[in-house]
Amino acid sequence: LRLWVASSDFTRDVALGKNVIKDTSDNVRKIRNVVRFLLGNLDGFRPDAAPSAAVAALEPLDRFMLHRTSQFVRAAQDSYASYHFRGVYSELMRFVANDVSALYSTASKDRLYCANPSGESRLACQVVLWEVLQALTLVAAPILCYTAEEIHRFACQEVAPFASLTVPAEEAFSVFQCRAPEPHASWELDERTGAWW
Repeated sequence: LRLWVASSDFTRDVALGKNVIKDTSDNVRKIRNVVRFLLGNLDGFRPDAAPSAAVAALEPLDRFMLHRTSQFVRAAQDSYASYHFRGVYSELMRFVANDVSALYSTASKDRLYCANPSGESRLACQVVLWEVLQALTLVAAPILCYTAEEIHRFACQEVAPFASLTVPAEEAFSVFQCRAPEPHASWELDERTGAWW
């Protein structure tokens, strides 16, 4: 219901019915499926052990995905700051459906499934998946709190604690102990390159 409330335009009459709840439920399922893809492909990945060579091996698509992640975080921050929760919802669904699901996950499957598990190309892709997972979880947390808690708990147990924790990792028990995500200026592409994609 929290996602339905966030998706509603409260400046007009708000519709509620079986179809509206079903559509919202389908959107939660889309988010969970994308997160399942991200977590499943982070099996065995340790962010603190990722070699700098893997980060240097980022392909253009990886750099574009980091660019879109930074733009997503910035747009969500702006919407939260102005209490425009429908804007957060729109950005979240656009990022999940278009950027992560339709583009990046589809284009990176060969590297994730066929490449050498310890190869730089696969590790570079996992670095991006880890950053996307953290941003997605932290942006969604206020409007999908239970789902975000599940993601955070699983990620902390199976991969690593989120980088933005405000307490020591061994004391962490909630996604809300993380700082809000920040856009990374170093991930931003110049206007010409970003427009090319």
